[in-house]
Amino acid sequence: MIKKICKIVLGIGFATFVFLGLYSFTVVANTPKIQPEKIYDYLSERSVLLDDKDQVIDSVSLEGGNRTNIKYKDMPKNLINAVVSIEDKTFWKHHGFNFWRMLGAIKNSLFSGGEISGTSTITQQLARNVYLSETKSVRSLSRKISEAYYTMVIEANLSKEKIMEAYLNTIYLGNNSYGIQSAAKSYFNKDAKDLDLTESAALAALPQAPNNYALVKKVNSAEGKTGKDSKNKILHENSDFIYYYNGDASKHRRDTTLKLMLSNNYITRAQYDKAIKENLADKMNIASTVAPDSTSYFTDYLIEQVAKDLMEKYKYSREEAIEKIYTGGYTIHSTLNQKAQKSINDVFANPSNFPKLSGIRYDKNKNILSEKNKVILSPHSSYFDKNDVFTLRKDEYRKSDNGDLVLLKNKRLKFITTKVNGKTDYSIDFKDLYKMNKGILYSIKGGTILVPQQYKSLDKDGNLVISKSFFQDKSLHNGKSQFFRETGDGYKVSKEHYKLNPTIRQPQAAMAITDYKKGHLKAMIGGRDTSGKKLYNRAIKPRQPGSSIKPLSIYSSALQQGFESASKGNPMKFKEFDKNQKTENYGDFWTAASGINDAPIKYNGKDWPKNWYPGYKGPLTMRKALEQSVNTIAVRIFQQIGSKYAIEQLKKFGITTVVEEGSSNDKNPAALALGGMSKGISPLEMSGAFGTFPNGGKRKDTVCYTKVVNRKGETILETNPKETTVLDKGVSFILQDMLVSTVNSGIAKNAKVSGQPTGGKTGTTSDSMDIWFAGFTPQYSAALWIGCDVNITINATSDLVSSLWAKVMNKATSGMGGSLLSKPDNVTSKDGEYFIKGTENGVKFNPKKENTEEKADDDEENDNNETENKPGAGADNPQNNNGAGGNQNN
Repeated sequence: MIKKICKIVLGIGFATFVFLGLYSFTVVANTPKIQPEKIYDYLSERSVLLDDKDQVIDSVSLEGGNRTNIKYKDMPKNLINAVVSIEDKTFWKHHGFNFWRMLGAIKNSLFSGGEISGTSTITQQLARNVYLSETKSVRSLSRKISEAYYTMVIEANLSKEKIMEAYLNTIYLGNNSYGIQSAAKSYFNKDAKDLDLTESAALAALPQAPNNYALVKKVNSAEGKTGKDSKNKILHENSDFIYYYNGDASKHRRDTTLKLMLSNNYITRAQYDKAIKENLADKMNIASTVAPDSTSYFTDYLIEQVAKDLMEKYKYSREEAIEKIYTGGYTIHSTLNQKAQKSINDVFANPSNFPKLSGIRYDKNKNILSEKNKVILSPHSSYFDKNDVFTLRKDEYRKSDNGDLVLLKNKRLKFITTKVNGKTDYSIDFKDLYKMNKGILYSIKGGTILVPQQYKSLDKDGNLVISKSFFQDKSLHNGKSQFFRETGDGYKVSKEHYKLNPTIRQPQAAMAITDYKKGHLKAMIGGRDTSGKKLYNRAIKPRQPGSSIKPLSIYSSALQQGFESASKGNPMKFKEFDKNQKTENYGDFWTAASGINDAPIKYNGKDWPKNWYPGYKGPLTMRKALEQSVNTIAVRIFQQIGSKYAIEQLKKFGITTVVEEGSSNDKNPAALALGGMSKGISPLEMSGAFGTFPNGGKRKDTVCYTKVVNRKGETILETNPKETTVLDKGVSFILQDMLVSTVNSGIAKNAKVSGQPTGGKTGTTSDSMDIWFAGFTPQYSAALWIGCDVNITINATSDLVSSLWAKVMNKATSGMGGSLLSKPDNVTSKDGEYFIKGTENGVKFNPKKENTEEKADDDEENDNNETENKPGAGADNPQNNNGAGGNQNN
């Protein structure tokens, strides 16, 4: 009987052995082969963004990619010993895994029906993390066999030191940190090689439960100080998040690690006693590793530019380029200057620096109206109740006989035809909305009701039809029509079934600062009171520039034409467009001393344009006209130079948004002389353009990085900004001086930067919807725009924007020396004015006799600004009205 039992047991054992052998052979045969010596090819690595001083400003990565790989020699002994003590004390002796413990785990799985318990060595964990990451949370026999196979291959091909290096570069340590270098930076703001004993033990304690044990816990600021974490020490906070100390969660495991290190003779008793008493919270330093959201405009723009250049040089698709940036371990050397960026951030963070909205027009339903009485924003409360439930009113739909729900057009919802995956879709959109809070307007750029594509269609009348099958689809409604819940008032749609766009404070603002000598973008912000990534960046979006366009399109064109004619020895010929032209005062060439008549210009029986001040001043020098931003004189100059030359000048200045084709083109004085362009100019391009004047007439293309280096230390991208000659150096100097006098003596006095020579120009569009200042100091050029995302008048003048510009630039340039462009050899002076040599004797206007009647104040007056947009009689297109708001204040 005993022999029989023994035979049965041996038979079962042999059968089990054979089964395990065959099963293992099958699993291994179907397991993808690996090359451990190329293990880092499997690990994505974050890319690091540096500022112009090579300091880290941000990093970008995909999930699992926020890692920086380092060498074994740069890993501290205490950290290695701590990890071995707590994770795998026989690491240096075994050949990959603990065979007896693994057999025990397999036996328990086979005979108890449970999961295989965790007994992994460091090499097994490495195999799982790198080669079995998609199934690493599954504890099955086949996965364990694959893991064992990979473990043996790793052990056979890599030294213990290489295995430890790869492991410590791989493990997740919480707080979006993969690998010890990333974790050391994230928690302590130091390199891994500089970690002390306590810090090493703290990191070694984390891999068992990295999310729960993470040394930092991040919570939203709105809920943080009243939540369960509020009793913990605050390590850092900003407008969006509070970062709490969470080291107590892993203290027991940290202490265990130290005890094991002591028992394994890795540390002395004295070292243990010191480390066990140290306060880990005092060692934490995360503030400098938390990238401020206010730099996200710059970093978003930087990533897009690097991706664009990768696509161009290496022929990547956009998806491939973005993946390279997020996983390739690049070091991106940006041009960002943190002092300049902080200067913008600080000023933009103070609400008192910005104007309020005035003259908002409402209808009886509290909809906000445009100047033409069209609804531009509807109150949020007219769409949603206090629980954010949308009610589709009974007059906004009907039910078809077959059970379809028909949403009627021309109601509160609008239907947009789109393409999704090559198929036609119809988006069910809310119109633009607003909220008011303590007198502050917040706009919402609509939103969408999330009905799946396959259930929607349009009928012949343009109404949107939602198929009855939508209401019958149990996977969507669990047997009930929960998406559209029918009530006595109509259909209710709860907030999980629609999506609103972000709520944005108005008015908004944007600014760009450029080092014009190098073409380096130094700072950028694309909005205020915003946070997050991939935001709408107003700094790169065009807006109507108003009179800030005049130095670029009008005055530079005139003086450059004067220089070109003088160089050929040919006096200029001017046309008399009306009896007020008085071209005899212009002289032989356009100069800063040319006398141009500020007098009415008749078009279609009306005077156009009007100035920002009442009446007219008569003949003024070109310099004085620029200082006082005289609209009539800008139009008179435009009549002489023509749209073709003005447009070519704008292009040389780097302006890419001039519209030359179609019925709403910019080939007219409303656009080119007064800034009422169809599209406009972005603050980024305006900043680069104004740097041309102090840079001797040369403009460098604006770049936001200098080079990109891959993880091997190879430079894969490098910028060399193209230089364009826009103006003669002498012309550039004279325009620079005219813009400096605009700040010193003209209407832009508020823009003066302390201790710095400052030049620039204001710009205000009709009805004060866009307000600008663009200018320069010896170090930087910069452009600031304030306006609304919808066309609402701002209760401000360009005085406020000039002051705001100066606040930023005072901070950005403090302690910096330098001087503007010095007088070139081809410039001479006469009677207190600068001239290109050869043009000074052709002056025929005596400024001492100029009409000073009714001298205007430097403060702007909006009351006399004509809101009707009328074009001037341009030499190329005298009757072209592009509807772009052509009459500007200053």
